[in-house]
Parts: sequence; C-alpha cells; structure tokens
Amino acid sequence: MTKPDPKRLLELVVIADCGSITRAAELLNVSQPALSKSMSILEQSFGAKLLVRDRRGIELTECGKALIAYARSMNSILARATEQVTLMRKGLSGKLVVGIRPNAAVFIVPEVLRRSCQTNATRSLQGQAS
Repeated sequence: MTKPDPKRLLELVVIADCGSITRAAELLNVSQPALSKSMSILEQSFGAKLLVRDRRGIELTECGKALIAYARSMNSILARATEQVTLMRKGLSGKLVVGIRPNAAVFIVPEVLRRSCQTNATRSLQGQAS
C-alpha cells in the first residue's frame, strides 16, 4: 500500500457529497476523466474499491464509507488550520502577556477582559497569578 495523496481524499469528500463524479468534477474544476483517474489511484493506494459507479451516480463501498469519515475529519482540520492562520495573520489570535499591579488586577483587568471577549468571540484568555 502506498501513502495516499491528501488531495485525493478531499476529492473523495466532494464526490461523496455530490453523488456523482461528473458533478464533483465540475465543482472541483477538473475534467471527469481526470477525477476518475484520481479515484482509481486512490483505490490503488488503499488496495480496495472505494466507489461503485452506476447510471445514477456513485455509491461508497464499505471501505469507502470508513475512509470518508477520516477524509471529512482531515477536511475539517484543514479548515480550522486555515482559519487559525488567517486570524493570526490579522493579529486577532496569538499570545499576549501583560504585567499589571495588584490593584489594577482587581479593578481594571476584569472590565478590559470582559470587553475584549465581547468584541472578539474567537479570542481565548488564560490567566496566571505570580
């Protein structure tokens, strides 16, 4: 078994969602023969049939159904990674270390943190007393 190309796994997700290689090819902006070839290579890399083709479209085999769950997870992880990098690039995510005096910690910081969380729901906060 050769290592599968992650791109082909993502293509498998689109095919499964479309129910048709032709429609998936249109969505992916590739030719239908090229996508069919890509799926053949993916099947070869796993040594198993993943798709059954018929007049109505495609259906996943048992191996295909098992694999699609991992492919969807991979797709989700890539989406989260892309979002994280985008937020970091825009300065909306990352680590901020602030040193404050004890009296400010009691009166000022809670209000600043409350406002910060309201304006940016994706921001996470960690506190550390020293």
